[in-house]
Amino acid sequence: FVDMFVKRYDRHFVPCIVHDYMYRHAIVLPGYEHDPKAGADALFEANLYRCSKLYGYPAEKIPAMVAAVKSFGSGAYGRQCYYSLECDA
Repeated sequence: FVDMFVKRYDRHFVPCIVHDYMYRHAIVLPGYEHDPKAGADALFEANLYRCSKLYGYPAEKIPAMVAAVKSFGSGAYGRQCYYSLECDA
């Protein structure tokens, strides 16, 4: 269904949206309670590999994309409350 709407330049769009949503709302994945940001990054990497197989973009670009989010991303992690309407700022 999604592939009807995903053009050639949007092939990595879905993993990025999921990752950014997790960063924005500081969502904690099971097993990553000690480092919730690492959980979002791990899911991002897994989703990129899934989509690379589905949409056929080069998997060689994935490590650079993952390194960028690990190095520069922070999102809402580290705030006092992880997911709450009060933390929407």
